[in-house]
Amino acid sequence: MTQRGYQRIVSLHLSSARPWPALKAITRSLSEIARGNWIGRKQAGLGASCTPRVAAAGFLGAARRRLRSLFDLACAAAGLVVLAPAFALIAIAIKLDDGGPVLYSHLRVGKNLRVFRFLKFRSMVASAAAGSPVTAPHDARVTRVGRVLRKYKLDELPQLVNVLKGEMQLVGSRPQLENHVEMFRAEYEQLLQAPPGITDLATLSFRNEERFFHQGSIEEQYIKKIMPVKLQLALKYSRIRTFRSDLEIIFRTVLGMGAPRAAWRSAGDDPALQSLSKYFSGNLSK
Repeated sequence: MTQRGYQRIVSLHLSSARPWPALKAITRSLSEIARGNWIGRKQAGLGASCTPRVAAAGFLGAARRRLRSLFDLACAAAGLVVLAPAFALIAIAIKLDDGGPVLYSHLRVGKNLRVFRFLKFRSMVASAAAGSPVTAPHDARVTRVGRVLRKYKLDELPQLVNVLKGEMQLVGSRPQLENHVEMFRAEYEQLLQAPPGITDLATLSFRNEERFFHQGSIEEQYIKKIMPVKLQLALKYSRIRTFRSDLEIIFRTVLGMGAPRAAWRSAGDDPALQSLSKYFSGNLSK
């Protein structure tokens, strides 16, 4: 409330001989303040930020985020229960393969750039952490069981635990290493206002990421060529996402399908208007 508005209310109350007209005036004045009318007349210089429409939009946005979070929690809990037998079989297979640990965990950057421990079924030899964080084509570190897990994305299933803990969501940009996030900090400051996800448009588009690499430094190719395209996809999707589009991405991920063509329609020069393989085969070697 501005000083002028306060003085108007006080003067009305003190100067009126009859209380009811003064009370009505006070009520009317307070109603105007609540509606932002006085502020809208530039008496406080704040403009439309206090209008009911903006407040309603903010409330609806918060409600949508809350509902999406509840949906993710319910799906993660149900998934862990339903998939418990599959988890057990995968754990036995990993143990029988090389006797190493079942789970792989690593530090990744999450919501608001906070670090959390990211979970996967281990698909590489136990000593693989010392090597490159990017998987090369025919990478010798991948185990026999790991190749099957990676092919069908079964190694990602333990991330349902991360979702249940509130560290991840079902659909969102994939969690990255700290040094990779620092290279694209401005973009990740936007994306990581929400938790990272298990799947997204980039996951669908780069389902078999290894085939886009050529001879040379795999990590350098990933950072210079693939990460910028993934970030472009993630930023676009974060601005237009809906509950329905999230469901489509989840179903496409489960069914092993690629990204929908409509995901690329907003820009005429997007590489996926060509085939992704054609684009990268022509550009990764540059």
